[in-house]
Amino acid sequence: MPKKTKLFTTILSVYLACGTLLSLFCLWGMTPAVQAQTAGFAISVSPPVSYLAVKPGETVVWRIKLKNESLAPVTLTPQLLDLKIPDDGRGVAIGDASTFPYQPSLKLPATVVIEPGDTTQLSLEVTVPATAPSQEYHQTVVFTAAPTLDSTQPASQAEIGGAIASNLILSVIGNPPPQSQLQLQTAQVPKIMDSFRPLQFHLVAKNTGNQVGLASGSAKLINWRGTVTKTWEFFPDRVLAGSPRILRTFDLNTPRDASDSTLTALDKFEYQPHFWIGPYRLEVWLSPNGLTPPELVMQTVVWALPLSTSVIIITFGLIYAGYQRFLALRRKPNFPIGK
Repeated sequence: MPKKTKLFTTILSVYLACGTLLSLFCLWGMTPAVQAQTAGFAISVSPPVSYLAVKPGETVVWRIKLKNESLAPVTLTPQLLDLKIPDDGRGVAIGDASTFPYQPSLKLPATVVIEPGDTTQLSLEVTVPATAPSQEYHQTVVFTAAPTLDSTQPASQAEIGGAIASNLILSVIGNPPPQSQLQLQTAQVPKIMDSFRPLQFHLVAKNTGNQVGLASGSAKLINWRGTVTKTWEFFPDRVLAGSPRILRTFDLNTPRDASDSTLTALDKFEYQPHFWIGPYRLEVWLSPNGLTPPELVMQTVVWALPLSTSVIIITFGLIYAGYQRFLALRRKPNFPIGK
């Protein structure tokens, strides 16, 4: 085989090997973790979240249904606590105490005993004074469960307890009436992407108003020709007053039955082309209150470059240059190797 043909075959083999390794790396993903569940009392609560509105000087009733689906009586100890949203906008957090100014009107019972299979309803009244300002309050009642022990029976070696909660979003509608004001808080968007890798980013909105609002708007990816290559519509999640929330989009690719009207929401915006290159403009449009038309709140540029291919070419070039240098040194008569 001629030297040039052999050299070309070697180069092609190295390139294909690097490409194969790169493809395997791109297809490699993380294995989802398995969540473990612990045994406890089968207590159900409904509704899990109550959205109530009240005018100053009036009273509203917060109703909570509790059902004991276990085989033993259960004693529940209720406690009113603040409901908070973490700064990253994911999930909820429960405070150590309650700062609810109208807490005395609730009149929470000290304990609630529920027999097996029975359902109990709590009717908690919230009375707001006539001078109350427009404000939204986020509270939760945490029911700590414990077994109802029979004094005539010996206690088991391990008594299992648990907790369940029901949340309250209370809007006091005073004068002037409360309003929601949504704005984009953070946008985790990469500046440079590999042309062979998908684009992924996260958006977090914050409601700086004093009333819950619906997330409404979209994110658009526009290529250098001015063509919209991808549009993500926002999922209409509620954004609580004074709180952040991660924005989500619809998953329109998940197959559903014809009778299934639900949509899967994703908190990760993703664009998966086979290959993309050049500058792309990402625009975020968000309605300030979920009712008015969305407004442009952010635009940024994402560069798609063939970084992986460039690395392979540069690496091959260095190897080829080193190999040529090695051959040149071997041709010298005084080169010690090969004597």
